[in-house]
Amino acid sequence: ERVVDPYHLANVNGDWYLFAFDHLRHDIRTFVPTRITEVAKTGRSFERPAKFALEKLLRDSFGIHSKEGEFAVVLRFEERVADYIREKRW
Repeated sequence: ERVVDPYHLANVNGDWYLFAFDHLRHDIRTFVPTRITEVAKTGRSFERPAKFALEKLLRDSFGIHSKEGEFAVVLRFEERVADYIREKRW
């Protein structure tokens, strides 16, 4: 159960997401509306911060997934294309 201030509902790559301030986590979180089973009004109102910009939030993301930091990534290719990929200069 969460209390959220909904900031933006967006269709990203064909899927719907709700970007909202989560009072439990004290941060903006991403929710999938189809997973929300019940909605109730709190009776409270809020103003979306002027500095909130969905474009900025998603700027360095992969779809809706983003995380600061560096990560090691391993890509595996089928044997029939591995040599071709290995020869590429990235």
